[in-house]
Amino acid sequence: MKVVEVLKRLGCARAVVVCHKSQITVVLAAHSIANILSSEGEHADLVELSPIHHDTLERVLELRGVKWRGRIVQSFNEVSPEGPIVVHAVGMDPTTFYSELQRLRLRVRVVFSHAAKKLGLVLKAPVIRIVELPRELYRASMTLGGSATIRVMLDGVREVVSDKKLDFLAMARSILLDSMAEYGPITVKDATNILSATLNVRKEEARKILYDLLEFKMVKIKNGYVHL
Repeated sequence: MKVVEVLKRLGCARAVVVCHKSQITVVLAAHSIANILSSEGEHADLVELSPIHHDTLERVLELRGVKWRGRIVQSFNEVSPEGPIVVHAVGMDPTTFYSELQRLRLRVRVVFSHAAKKLGLVLKAPVIRIVELPRELYRASMTLGGSATIRVMLDGVREVVSDKKLDFLAMARSILLDSMAEYGPITVKDATNILSATLNVRKEEARKILYDLLEFKMVKIKNGYVHL
């Protein structure tokens, strides 16, 4: 199944969504809840390990025309005794709740996080990475489902015609994002070396790629460090 179709059906099967933008993940979390309710008649609990915009959640559910009676809880210990679970943990260290995910694995449908780490292995689920592009677009990629340029709106996910240069820069940004999630802050020199080694290009070309990322406002540089 293509990545866009998986995103449109979030909640119908287990998945991990990796994205730094909580305003995007809350929309997708709401659609996950609506998909579960529409397809199975189940009211999923939402575990809010990191803050979400409740007005956005309610607006999406309203647009979907569903009457959700699930609970929003702040810990796994508060979830209902049975039923599906959606987890919002953008900004939280995934290793701090591995044990809870393993315990409730058969009930957890979607986990939203800023870092994949081993979440896919823990849940035995595909990992979808969503990277911000210019012009309010995003690049979604999945190991087995290819990739697509998308726009995430309150009423759903739309695929848009891709731009090859933006696609390449999105991949480069994703490489830096993974490195930062794994090793912490990186300098401009670190970023150049990482891009050079991963993309198998000369350092001069890697520096040009980093400059393009900066020009397209896909990264920021402050005090010699790269920020996403």
